[in-house]
Amino acid sequence: MGKRRNGEGTWGIKTIRGIEYRFYRNPDGKYFYGKTEREVREKLKKYKPLLIDDKSIRKEYFGDYVADWLENVKRPKIKRHTYDGYEDCITGQLLNYKYNNLSDIQVGSITTLDINRYYTSLAEHYSKGTIKKNYAILSQCIKYGNKYNHFSKPIDLDDISIPHNDVIKKQTREVQFLSDDDMKKLYEESKRINVPGFNFGGKIGDLTYGNNAKLLMFIMFTGLRIGEAIDLRWSNVELGDSPRVHVTSSSVQLKNRNKKTNTKYIEESTTTKSYSGERYVPLNQTALEILEYEDKLNPNHNSTDYVFITKNGDKIKSRQNVNRTLRDMLVRSGCSVQNCTPHGLRHSFGSALLRKGVDIKVVSKLLGHKDITVTYNVYIHILKEQEIEAVSGLTELFTDIKKEGE
Repeated sequence: MGKRRNGEGTWGIKTIRGIEYRFYRNPDGKYFYGKTEREVREKLKKYKPLLIDDKSIRKEYFGDYVADWLENVKRPKIKRHTYDGYEDCITGQLLNYKYNNLSDIQVGSITTLDINRYYTSLAEHYSKGTIKKNYAILSQCIKYGNKYNHFSKPIDLDDISIPHNDVIKKQTREVQFLSDDDMKKLYEESKRINVPGFNFGGKIGDLTYGNNAKLLMFIMFTGLRIGEAIDLRWSNVELGDSPRVHVTSSSVQLKNRNKKTNTKYIEESTTTKSYSGERYVPLNQTALEILEYEDKLNPNHNSTDYVFITKNGDKIKSRQNVNRTLRDMLVRSGCSVQNCTPHGLRHSFGSALLRKGVDIKVVSKLLGHKDITVTYNVYIHILKEQEIEAVSGLTELFTDIKKEGE
């Protein structure tokens, strides 16, 4: 039970996932946790609430202001893995960014021009995709500051522009797709069996790449995100006349904030990335064969068991091992693309559908994109190829018409 000390607030002890924490709840209802009371008090010293009518905020440095906003305003409203991403962005591209002193300008002194100069500086060191993500986060904080008059003069977000591609030195790395031929090669490689002279540590007769390869191939033939495939349970699998999987959750990597362990990240289940992320994906024959293999691998499974498991029957947690398996398979299969990722396999599925003439709206729905614009942006080069082929086809049509008129 918590108790008050000198009217300061409520102190107490709480056990979270088997770990005992000390906590303090201030009069405003905010909790501060720590392994010891001393750790809690250190956090209290650093805490600077963003008060609407606090004029001292304008004297605060912008970097501290953004960090306070992220911790006290934004964190309660977003998922844990989203917060991890926001935190990495703010830490690396603002607080520890050494090429521009935006974080060292006082809130009351900062101007729209300062923000624009900051983004011009980012263009020297980051890709456009990274800068856009940075702006998506920072603009939320600026809107908050504008709303509560924390700046001496409102920051005009309409006057802040992301640098043009021509001035961005680091170009965004494009997702590498596999061609139909490469997809066939990779699939055949996934079925390789250990034989004398070609054995990578497993038993003779075992699958060379283990269950990681089955997971990768399932991604390639369904378009699931790697987290969605890892988190797939048998309750999500619907067989019968129209076999399909119901995507409802995803396994995400979270920063391990438990200082007792050295593990940098932990895997945890969460709901799908967006509302559109929850979807049904029909299963083709190859995907069905993979599920049949998984069923034989774990014949006594129940509905809550994971479909893709390790040799020990556990959930697949090491994405590094999965990535390593894919790199080995790409090399040994002789694919023309050697740097494809599991995310690239997902989009290889989408690009294969588009090449076969499937409507982009259908592809967007199968991939679980939040809107069709996302799909267009990913596959724009394939769509351009289709446009060229369509116009080229008109040449043949006009040639035939001309011959008929002769």
